[in-house]
Amino acid sequence: MLPVLTAAQMRAADRHTIEVLGIKGERLMEAAGSAVARLLADEFGDARPAVLCGKGNNGGDGFVAARRLLGRRPLSRRPLVLLFGRESEVQGDARTHMFKLKTSGGEVREVADLPAWEAVKADVLGCGVLVDALLGTGLRSAPSGLVGRVISDLEQSASRPPIVAVDLPSGLSSDDGALEWPALSAVVSVTFAAPKRGHVLPPACDRVGRLVVADIGIPPEVCASAAHVWLLERSDAALAYPERSPGGHKGSYGHLLVLAGSVGKTGAAALAAHAALRAEALPLLVSQARPEVMTEPLPDGWTKAGLDRALALAEGRDAVVLGPGLGRPEAASAFVHAFLERCTRPVLVDADALNALAHHGTPPARAAATILTPHPGEMARLVGGDTREVLGRRLELAAELASRAAVHVVLK
Repeated sequence: MLPVLTAAQMRAADRHTIEVLGIKGERLMEAAGSAVARLLADEFGDARPAVLCGKGNNGGDGFVAARRLLGRRPLSRRPLVLLFGRESEVQGDARTHMFKLKTSGGEVREVADLPAWEAVKADVLGCGVLVDALLGTGLRSAPSGLVGRVISDLEQSASRPPIVAVDLPSGLSSDDGALEWPALSAVVSVTFAAPKRGHVLPPACDRVGRLVVADIGIPPEVCASAAHVWLLERSDAALAYPERSPGGHKGSYGHLLVLAGSVGKTGAAALAAHAALRAEALPLLVSQARPEVMTEPLPDGWTKAGLDRALALAEGRDAVVLGPGLGRPEAASAFVHAFLERCTRPVLVDADALNALAHHGTPPARAAATILTPHPGEMARLVGGDTREVLGRRLELAAELASRAAVHVVLK
């Protein structure tokens, strides 16, 4: 698993590395910019880069990347380095690396106002790749002024070269997935030490391109200790699927009951059966979709008689999936609530069963695990909000619902 950090958590990890471990900020910036330069050299050959630097630490990373590329390019393809501001405004480690670039033979061109940007824009668009080192993880409001105009112009340009983002594309928030103002779209984003929330949450994640997490000397345990959110990797998911023995058979790896489907909604049952290779649904149509699936119709559908049979079936299974294609009649709603109250097995609640829970309120208290898998619209009904709020506060609302209802929440 990878820790996913907010801007504040990343600053705390930086501070601990500098103040406690004694690794200078100048050295961390050198490592960050060098990682960007390596990617540019490996993936963009000798294409001339335009390195667009802001006045902060993100720009400092850009200065390092440009310096590292100086000796790898013929004179005609040396980096075009633009500072959006005045050299006198660059401070700290970024200032140190700006002067290292200049003393190494690099040129830094100031772009301090809109006329200066208009004068250099064609040169930027004529380069082979753009390095976005304008804004870092500290963005809290819409980019304005000169940098805001640069972001807007580049994003709207049909002839723009591919963008490699330093840390994250300028205009994105590091702390959430919102896209409330203009932001750049990268083909690759090189971030440092750990992903940020803006890299992985939608819709901002669609602007990130391929995410590369570079090691710059911050120990993994420092990032891990700061994190509250984690990103699952393929290797983590693989742990849930133990190696199958040659002598294994269909009874060796657990039994799943899927309560799904209604007239006109057999597709949901077929999809659930396809995923699990076990289903309880409308028999004929589902068995045609996956012949290996065992099926049984519930007597009278989602009624008390059906409930008793469903509970009996569940007792012989390791887990239950409840909800795809149930429909939204009152009977199905009552069935869902009663089933959860009485079932002793872990239950994954999906689709129409989630709407039933929203109708009845929070899920009943259960000894076995309850897993809710809502999409944003279903989540909005569960928490009594609207879809826009859910999209803007995914992590917070999922955590609140999980804590309040004592359930696991998988918000799609």
